Amino acid sequence: MRFALAVLCCLVILTACSLEKVPATGPDGSWWVGGSDGGVFVKITDDDNPSDKFYTGTIYYEYDQSVWYRGVFKLVGDIEFSPEKRDQYLAWDGERLHLTGSSYLEATEDFPGSEHE
Repeated sequence: MRFALAVLCCLVILTACSLEKVPATGPDGSWWVGGSDGGVFVKITDDDNPSDKFYTGTIYYEYDQSVWYRGVFKLVGDIEFSPEKRDQYLAWDGERLHLTGSSYLEATEDFPGSEHE
């Protein structure tokens, strides 16, 4: 009996360790940017002119997924940025969406206050 229980425990542990964590998705196909201590859901797309440094997007609050910012972002820095490459995104500080290589997407429009502030 003990042997069967030990085997069962080992199987549960091995199964849990081998499962890949699926990245969290938010509203409108947005994806999680942040860590275990907090973050936001992000959706960035290219604007009508793919050769400029401007993008459109939405930042959603993590806890109720309401809109924090929606509008135009300007790419600042020297990075080959592609909105689809999710591993380039690091964190949102309320004004900038930080990217790898010390680059960032800066919100270019004032966003009216909300009940979260």
